[in-house]
Amino acid sequence: TPDGQSITSGVTRGGDYYDLGQSGYAIAHEIGHTLGLSDLYEIGTPFPLLHRLVGNFGIMGLLVPRVGGLALGQEDPLRGSEMLAWHRWQLGWVDSSQVACVTTLPGSVQLAPVATETGIKAAILPVSETRVVVVESRQQIGYDLNLAAEGVLVYTVDTTMFTGTGAIVVQGSFSGDWPDSSVLLQPGETLTVEGYDVSVISALGEDYLIEITVP
Repeated sequence: TPDGQSITSGVTRGGDYYDLGQSGYAIAHEIGHTLGLSDLYEIGTPFPLLHRLVGNFGIMGLLVPRVGGLALGQEDPLRGSEMLAWHRWQLGWVDSSQVACVTTLPGSVQLAPVATETGIKAAILPVSETRVVVVESRQQIGYDLNLAAEGVLVYTVDTTMFTGTGAIVVQGSFSGDWPDSSVLLQPGETLTVEGYDVSVISALGEDYLIEITVP
């Protein structure tokens, strides 16, 4: 209780200090917890299954590239370190006017990159009272500068899941032990999630036009 003010939460640095040195990634991740965000890596499983849920996407995933922990051909998990649009919306950093709730199908949305300030940041499709499908655009700008590719990211959110158990799971086929840039959809590609087709119709500059339909 310094200066008469109570501090009820904070950030500690332990083993991650030795893994990431002076990098700010771990601090940003821990501050995310103080803002109410949960872990998006799988708790209680061996490495590299820890990365199975969101892989290279989302700073609340496991961002520590431990020595010898990366399999050959996999991307460094620090490559996709932007905050997911869902989390930005939860924190009020993305206005509700920048989120498209898709309730009529087929539904088309023009998505702007998560890392920019303007435009629609997410298309959200409710599939139940507690579960949604989220679609967002990830470009090689901002903290995603080192992504191996650009494209459209699709993930599911289940608000009944606790931290480290799969509240958010990136969808799509990936080439390694965890989701990497191979899951990003390109124009002309379609991914079926929760019984719905998410299709990338075209690229419009930095934006993507996507469509959600029933197969």
